[in-house]
Amino acid sequence: MNKHNIHFSLDLDRQDSQVYVNVRRGETAAKLFVSLTMSGVPYNIEDGVQAKLKATLPGGAYKEAACDISESRIEVSLDAEHTGTAGRYHAHFELTGTDTVLPTPSFTVSVDDPAQ
Repeated sequence: MNKHNIHFSLDLDRQDSQVYVNVRRGETAAKLFVSLTMSGVPYNIEDGVQAKLKATLPGGAYKEAACDISESRIEVSLDAEHTGTAGRYHAHFELTGTDTVLPTPSFTVSVDDPAQ
């Protein structure tokens, strides 16, 4: 089965929630592809930088997930824990390098119940 690829961009100079990602409860095919900009200019993620997805899920559980970085784009699959409870939650990425930490602006994940 193919992934449900979700592409979006976050601007590091804006700290408000910038994007709504819609998935269905129980979905495990969603994969995020996220590019970063700074004032609209593409942001280069240097070699050796690591990224994590950080979120407090609708049920209150805190979840971190390791991400891949390819061609200055953050890539991460949402697993069953990310989509297990219907509701909305904010998430963000945290980039870490040598002696530096850069949190991204947040985005909102909306987990909807499937049609009955």
